[in-house]
Amino acid sequence: GFEGESALGKEVRKGESDEQVMAAVAEDRVEDLTRFLDGGGDPNKFFTVAVSDGSIACVKLMLLRGVKVNRLDEHGMTPLMVAAKYAYRGGKDMVEFLLSQGADVNAYSKKGSTALMFASFFEDSDDENLYAEIVQMLIAKGAMVNVKNQLGATPLNIAQQGNSLKIVAILKKAGAKF
Repeated sequence: GFEGESALGKEVRKGESDEQVMAAVAEDRVEDLTRFLDGGGDPNKFFTVAVSDGSIACVKLMLLRGVKVNRLDEHGMTPLMVAAKYAYRGGKDMVEFLLSQGADVNAYSKKGSTALMFASFFEDSDDENLYAEIVQMLIAKGAMVNVKNQLGATPLNIAQQGNSLKIVAILKKAGAKF
């Protein structure tokens, strides 16, 4: 090893476990991720983790190493959808970053949902302002407000299910219908 190398860094170099790489990505430790990738690791493998945890430096590196910004993950979601859904973990900065990298604001998941649909629903009322900002950001980037998923739900239906008066108001102002 080299002076100051962390125990994790040594592990990553000599054949790291998935859990160790996942921890490095979740904590945005780009040096450890670089060693994993330089050792032949697949940059696609932990991309969803990096996005959902708001690890922008790791996401940048993975994009530079060939990950596609609009790729579908194992759940049929694009990175922008993941960032919108898990904004309570990763913040709005990840959404902004992915949009700046050319993420398709109107891409569909395997179940016909869009990033706007994921941003229109949140679990914790403490997160309402964060999700409202993301909804506004997606609309400003051209998100379609009247699309329906495979269940026939629109972003407005989804916001109503989540009891978000603020997001309902934003969507209606943008021309959303039921």
